[in-house]
Amino acid sequence: MNFDHVLQPPLNHNWYHGWYHLALHTTGWECDDEVFEITLDAPYYPFLQELSLIRPLRILSPESFFNGPTTDPITHNSCPEKWGHVNGDGGMASVGVDASVTVNCVGVRSFAGTGPWVYDSTTTRTDGSIQEVVFSRNAAWWGQHGGVEELRVVNYNTSELIKQALIDGSLDVAVGDKVLTPQQVQEFQNDHSETHATIMGPRLFNQIVVMNAAKAPTDDIEVRRLIMHSVDKAAIVQKEMYGQAAVADSLFPRDAPYCDIDLTPRWDYDFEKATLMNCPDILVSDEDEVDEGLVLGLSLGIGLPVLAGIAGVVCFFLGKSMGYKKFTEENDQRVRAGPPAVLGVAEESGNTVEADM
Repeated sequence: MNFDHVLQPPLNHNWYHGWYHLALHTTGWECDDEVFEITLDAPYYPFLQELSLIRPLRILSPESFFNGPTTDPITHNSCPEKWGHVNGDGGMASVGVDASVTVNCVGVRSFAGTGPWVYDSTTTRTDGSIQEVVFSRNAAWWGQHGGVEELRVVNYNTSELIKQALIDGSLDVAVGDKVLTPQQVQEFQNDHSETHATIMGPRLFNQIVVMNAAKAPTDDIEVRRLIMHSVDKAAIVQKEMYGQAAVADSLFPRDAPYCDIDLTPRWDYDFEKATLMNCPDILVSDEDEVDEGLVLGLSLGIGLPVLAGIAGVVCFFLGKSMGYKKFTEENDQRVRAGPPAVLGVAEESGNTVEADM
């Protein structure tokens, strides 16, 4: 039923759910007793991976559809109500979708899935914000049950309140990125290891700073390269993230498909090179050294003081006007499209701190 609604044409077009190509390659599906068979129009290597994602396909209880298990995927589709009558005006004809292929979006009446927990209740504060949500064990769940009968998800306003709740025992587990600060996670590792266990999950995403390669001054490859040589990402990881991340050199994590490769040349931190790139000798003389404090002073608004090459950028433009052009021996190994306009800072993982019970 979920496939019937999510992949109902024209929702399988890349204007809608086809942005992952699972929807484009899936041509049929049916149940054979307890086996669900899916037919593709060609081999599609990330098929299983895309099935595991939360979008566009997820499993909703039939009772949650607008008219229950008999809900029609054309007249009462589960797509968001704000989408309205998809292709009702024939607007998708320009991309090859016939005007007769339409879907009416009405949304769903609830959000009940098929997992191990059943929604029980919500407690709100006097200001209307959620204080906690309670889930009960789903006795009809197909998987293996643990020993927990009830799950309380509690809303805390600050990470300090979460830390205190873990210490005083009113909270059993804190899960997720930035629920606790890196410093607090380290405190649990070092000071509360006898009563609390800290588990580091796998790398989930890269934290990045994006440079606009289409707008001055970062439209110049030399400026982007200078900035990348000026940022000490390893120091950021150690000082600001307390060693709970790894330096990232690319947009996507290395364990993403086709991303486990080493690209050369590497644009690593090299402050001396950043200083010398296009800087007049007088600016780096013993009497007038580059002020590294300038470089340490820029915060890019992501919660991390990022070591950016402000002094280096100034040097670049001064040097450029005076004809300085050093490191030209590297010209033959770089192309005008690089380095990338993304400055990877760190690979981040989800943290879990739990009290021993």
